[in-house]
Amino acid sequence: MVNQTLENLIKRISQPAIFFYPRNVFEEASGMDLKALDVIGMTNTLIVRNSIGNIKPLESVVEGILIINNQEFLDSNTFEILKMSNSLDKESFLYFLNKYFQSLDTWLRITELTQNDAKHQASNYVSGIQSYLELQHKITLNHKTDLVKQFGEWRRIANLNKIFNVKLPSFEEIKNRKPITFESLKENPVKRLMPEKTKPKAKKALPNVDIADADLLINVFNVDPKLVRNGKNDNLA
Repeated sequence: MVNQTLENLIKRISQPAIFFYPRNVFEEASGMDLKALDVIGMTNTLIVRNSIGNIKPLESVVEGILIINNQEFLDSNTFEILKMSNSLDKESFLYFLNKYFQSLDTWLRITELTQNDAKHQASNYVSGIQSYLELQHKITLNHKTDLVKQFGEWRRIANLNKIFNVKLPSFEEIKNRKPITFESLKENPVKRLMPEKTKPKAKKALPNVDIADADLLINVFNVDPKLVRNGKNDNLA
């Protein structure tokens, strides 16, 4: 059921469409001369694909009107993906989302190549079709932007957690997560982890040698305190 839904949504990414495959891209990848592919219309030929997957070479600008329906189909995909996010467990939805983004990125690249290079390389390029090629790329790019707003942060963290075999987060956890700000970084995190330094205890003053000698004379040898004090005073004079 999930795979079938995914397959249907992926098909709607690029149906209907006007696109072409630049021969130089294939030649660069293969290292071979592939001019023969132009003859059979596989490369350097603008191709029209309707909403049920039928394809044919582009013949007129009128066929570009098909592209206008792209917005409706991709909006429908967004709605379906939102439903899937509520019905699938996190593991299954992450798999679903990764596969969808992979196909979307591939198609986005094709629409970019088509809008930029078809006018220079496509043998059946016709004046006036350029605006439809640019619209096709813009609609596809907007669709990805919408999905990234909805699921981009969750997908990024879920993929990271998957790598380290950590529990996948819920959408609520990501939504309620406090963003890291400059203010939160003001307090040095290392400082928080370090134990506070305790002030060293004040050392007790060592008794003066003369005082210690006086105490010894008075308390141990029973010398008259007056004599000790007088002697001290005499020494200090």
